[in-house]
Amino acid sequence: MKKKYTRYVTTSIIISILIMILAPVANVPVAAGPSFATTNYFPEDNTIDISLTPTLMPWALDSTWSSTSTTAIDLHLSSQFIISTTNDFNNLVLDTGVITDTGAVPSYPVPAGVLLPNTKYYWRVRCQNITGWWSAYSPVTSFTTVALYPPVKPVNYVPADKAINVGEVPPVLVASPFVSLYGAATQKASQWQVTAFSGDYTNPVFDSGVDGSDWTKIGLPSIPTGFLKLGTTYYWRVRYQDSFDNWSPWSNETSFTTIVSGPPSCPVNLSPSNTTIGIILIPTLQSSAFISPDGGSTHAASQWQVTTTQGNYTAPVFDTGIDTANLTTIAIPDGILQPGTSYYWRVRYQDKFGVWSLWSSDTIFSTITLGSINRPSNVSPVSGTVDMMPSPLLQSSLFVSVNKITKQVAARWQITTISGDYSAPVFDSGVDNSDLNSITVPAKALRFGTKYYWRVRYQDNMGNWSDYSTETSFTTIVQAPNAPVNKTPADATLGVVLTPTLTASTFSSDSAGTQKASQWQITAATGDYSKPVLDTG
Repeated sequence: MKKKYTRYVTTSIIISILIMILAPVANVPVAAGPSFATTNYFPEDNTIDISLTPTLMPWALDSTWSSTSTTAIDLHLSSQFIISTTNDFNNLVLDTGVITDTGAVPSYPVPAGVLLPNTKYYWRVRCQNITGWWSAYSPVTSFTTVALYPPVKPVNYVPADKAINVGEVPPVLVASPFVSLYGAATQKASQWQVTAFSGDYTNPVFDSGVDGSDWTKIGLPSIPTGFLKLGTTYYWRVRYQDSFDNWSPWSNETSFTTIVSGPPSCPVNLSPSNTTIGIILIPTLQSSAFISPDGGSTHAASQWQVTTTQGNYTAPVFDTGIDTANLTTIAIPDGILQPGTSYYWRVRYQDKFGVWSLWSSDTIFSTITLGSINRPSNVSPVSGTVDMMPSPLLQSSLFVSVNKITKQVAARWQITTISGDYSAPVFDSGVDNSDLNSITVPAKALRFGTKYYWRVRYQDNMGNWSDYSTETSFTTIVQAPNAPVNKTPADATLGVVLTPTLTASTFSSDSAGTQKASQWQITAATGDYSKPVLDTG
């Protein structure tokens, strides 16, 4: 390289001398133009196996190509690099245009994606000094890019080689990450093959073909059910394709043996059913019965999960893990679920061989809104009861908070004489914090011989009221008139005529009745009216 550089320097000196000699004759503005020439330094002419992102560098043949020069015409300002697939530069792949790189020896890193592998390119460069004068383009040189190597041979990871009792049929196959010796190449596809005969892939039981999705892992649904059998040894391999369509070698095959008993059937979510609303905060989840497809196993465990995001169980609000107790039903503990929230749940089953079923499909339910109270029921008196005393005991059902959070703090009782009309009730307890589930109607609030209708509602400690109970009726007893008082003759009167006139007090009654009749009796034996001397009937 030193020899070559010396040759270029000598040439530069000769050119400079000729310019100084000829300038006066030709009237050439030597002081205005660059005092250096350029030539391509790297890549050198006809170089092969050049990277797809090389840095192009020219040589300066003048010692003043430097920011330390004190001569303005020698200070470098800009460069322009050109790359073509032909030496006449009619097929450009890159023209940088004017690149300002004041005070530095020019160079240009070719970006990724410009050059193709195994291709011959021609390039040249010209430079400009700070006075704006351009040098001529450098002599054209060529280089050939590297022929990309194929991706690195993948390695089979999962199942481990010679694994037995592989429960998932088909299993998930996992291989090592894609690796290319050149950073410009990325993975484009994979090809997976499974065979029943070691080393023989002429008729594989499964061949993914060129698979652009399952790059380093494959399983359901890409490998459909039914391709693999229980209790069978299989062999598998995989290869990778890069973005330049190069295929890696096939991985070294590994084997696995499926379990004799197949995985349990996928369970079905039964309760709560999908889209159910108003679920209590401590619901019981129920799923279908355990089914072993070949009858060779029993239910050993389940795993239950509840989440707030459909299909995302990375951070479930409830996860039992391996649960050997709650196989087809489970009660969600208090404090897990929140009111007025939508949840998704799923379950899977494990058999006695440790083989898991698939997860059941997501099922959504929504919990009850905070403060919801069950509507109370009228318990006593039973609707239609008659002959009730005017101050009856009314009883209703117990308070029930659907969300299991709130408690009863009050009730409101109402009685009316017009069915369904409580605009002017004959009795209204108002907000009653004492008589929560029963109340004795105050004396004289009701009348004898009258039909009444009543209802009640409950309030919780959040201030929420339930709906009123369905009204029921009762009828008070018809009260006898008040006992009359004998007026004349007065008691123990003597000398009364044989045809006296008997008079009694005025008729009175606490009920709504009026006088209809009277019955008069006279006897000769005090207190004995069995054989009265007079009885009007």
